[in-house]
Amino acid sequence: MDATDYLLPGSTIANRFRIRETLSSGATGVVYAADDTQRGQPIALKVYHPQLSANPAFEARLRGVMAAISENPHPNIATALGCGVAQGKLFCAMELVGGESVADKLEKHVEFASFEVESIIKQILHAIEPLHQRGFFNHDLKPKHIRILPGGAVKLVGLGASPPFSTNILRAFPNAVQGSGTPGYVAPELLNGEEPSAAADIYSVGLVAYEMLTNKPAYGVDNELARASAQLSRPPDAAEMDIQMLASWRVIEQMFDRNPLVRYNSVEMVIEDLDEASGATPEAGSTMAVPLTHLFMADLANLAPKPSPAPTPQQLFGDDAEDVEEIEELDASELETELEEPFPEPPMPAAPSPNAPLDLAPSGRELARLSITAAAAEAAPRRSLPQAPLVLRQPTPIQHKSKVRTILFILIVLLLCAGAFAAVWFFVLR
Repeated sequence: MDATDYLLPGSTIANRFRIRETLSSGATGVVYAADDTQRGQPIALKVYHPQLSANPAFEARLRGVMAAISENPHPNIATALGCGVAQGKLFCAMELVGGESVADKLEKHVEFASFEVESIIKQILHAIEPLHQRGFFNHDLKPKHIRILPGGAVKLVGLGASPPFSTNILRAFPNAVQGSGTPGYVAPELLNGEEPSAAADIYSVGLVAYEMLTNKPAYGVDNELARASAQLSRPPDAAEMDIQMLASWRVIEQMFDRNPLVRYNSVEMVIEDLDEASGATPEAGSTMAVPLTHLFMADLANLAPKPSPAPTPQQLFGDDAEDVEEIEELDASELETELEEPFPEPPMPAAPSPNAPLDLAPSGRELARLSITAAAAEAAPRRSLPQAPLVLRQPTPIQHKSKVRTILFILIVLLLCAGAFAAVWFFVLR
């Protein structure tokens, strides 16, 4: 676009939109801040380059996407107010969105936290899902077209306005789908002439997520032909290890997979997997990776000793189990009363006959009473003695002076020994 094609501040287009200032310019046209004189509100007015204004296919696609946005407004998409042609110029009036674009933040080397990246890409995916349901794909999703408002909300701008590929791209990729995106973000299969699909937009969003996490473009070469060739020949450079450890990284990698058969082909599936990776409970059959801390705590729970079931009377007493069952029928209150009373003095056993065999084994009834008494005593609350607080004693001043005197005495003795040795050596041994 020549300098003479720019609209000056104060000029009017379509007898309705008054230009205030130029906001930006790019491969498709120039964006102005303007006033809608009929509605009395500020807007963003994009005026397209003459070669695009004269392209009927581009105008038809642009009008279709703008109509879909207007009929299905979404909070994450800039509102489309209308398209038209005036003075030979194709233009679109849209909501004037504030904030900063992702591209602006990346140029300032702003580091995005992982939760910010997940929030941004999920808002983008929610925004393009209704358009996919209407059959509109390939919206030239890239950092420049994603604006972040002060509160963290995301707005998509510039949808449906992908410029045609340059002559160099078309020579290298003669089957490339025209108007399908920007080299460096366009899906590789579109460069080979495959039909547009939801997977193509998901690829572009995945590369934007990669760029926000790594703070560098996935294909950062300057030449657009080299970027397009790199997209077909190799994956993006490996991210840092701390990024690869993110729970959402597996999902993002699958988003920008160069093979469309491996890549996600549904926005809904991507959102579900991102929600699971961010901490939601995975559904049955899901292969979502579980955090290592969860696995470690589960292992500790498995290693914890489990209480063994109490043995039955038959296991303990065998043939005397019937006597045990009779004693177990005692009321708990009677048992507590019995325990509180002092045990009576046992009667003195009769003197055994010298020739009688010695029998030390208690009867089954005695064993049963002993076991129940022990169980009740175990269940009764135990009184614990109060523990005295641990007090670290500080040395008293007298102890401190004694230590100092001892050290000084040792030093004096050592000095005297050294002086005596020096005198002997000087007067006798020399």
